[in-house]
Amino acid sequence: MSDLRAVIYLPAGEQMDRWRRTCALHVEARGYELVSIVIDEASGERWSSIQALLRDGRVDVIVVARRDQLPPDRLPRIEVASEEPTLALRQRQPVRRPRVIGR
Repeated sequence: MSDLRAVIYLPAGEQMDRWRRTCALHVEARGYELVSIVIDEASGERWSSIQALLRDGRVDVIVVARRDQLPPDRLPRIEVASEEPTLALRQRQPVRRPRVIGR
């Protein structure tokens, strides 16, 4: 059993019950203590309550079913480098091998 406490964050919508089950199974599989389930409207107004739970030390983990369910303007902003290659990396030229001179 983990000592971590989790909150499930869900946007209101047609498949909310499906995502609630998915998240609850994730929490259970990881051994987290489920503290709360926050259901938000499309505006993302309830994200501030998630921040308060984190800030106050009442939760350690936020569980969402899919990345696109997070409010786009949320803070803290979380980015996963391996999911979205940056423009600079895509335009990078192949590295040339140095020539050996004097052999």
